[in-house]
Amino acid sequence: MRYEYMEIGMSDLEKLNIFSPCVLQRIAEIGFLASEYGFHEKAEQIFLGMALAKPDSSAPAVSLAVVHARSGRLQDAINGLKHAAGVFPASEMVKAMLGAFLVEAKQDGALELFEAVLASRQEPGAVNIVECWLDQARKLKEEGAARRTDTGSLAFFRHHNIRP
Repeated sequence: MRYEYMEIGMSDLEKLNIFSPCVLQRIAEIGFLASEYGFHEKAEQIFLGMALAKPDSSAPAVSLAVVHARSGRLQDAINGLKHAAGVFPASEMVKAMLGAFLVEAKQDGALELFEAVLASRQEPGAVNIVECWLDQARKLKEEGAARRTDTGSLAFFRHHNIRP
């Protein structure tokens, strides 16, 4: 049996409804499974492809950030979500995940992002993430304030209590 191949353009794929929500959901599941089994590069390719297919959606950027975090590239995940926050400023999921990763990396800024999500409450999934990470973000902010205070007092103590 002989197969004939033809070139398929983007409009042909759109006619096939290849970008339907159901198909994209399945592709995302494959990407997450790939990441869970350690195929991070393949998962990254899947989500980069989804970003090209759906440039108006923040979901591929969030998914890509998860892959980066799983592969030990937490700062890449944070940087990607900071970029996504500029492109999709209304996305609560971007804010929630960025906040979660900031807490994980012990960096500032999570609490403000979480408060914005809780003020709006438009995306239930994002609200759930915020509720899971909110206490840790508050503790991190308190610890940061305590560290800044302690450092100042320690410097004062050393300066005035060291004898030659």
